[in-house]
Amino acid sequence: MPAAAARPGLGTRWARFVLRRPAAVLLIAGLGLGAVAVPALSLELGLPGDESKPVETTQRRAYDLLSEGFGPGFNGRPVS
Repeated sequence: MPAAAARPGLGTRWARFVLRRPAAVLLIAGLGLGAVAVPALSLELGLPGDESKPVETTQRRAYDLLSEGFGPGFNGRPVS
């Protein structure tokens, strides 16, 4: 039997490593997933409203007129 055939494969070695050190593998996997998820903390899902447009645009003028006519907060996001 050749020496390469007697040596366990990568999957077998990985499984043995995980079974010997389950807490360490779980901790490293959790830290890795947390590091990958960090950019989601600054994720902005909303689209910019008309208040961010230049003052000379029609959309901004309409936004300002609605705010004047109906009061502050009329163009804001709905409260749920």
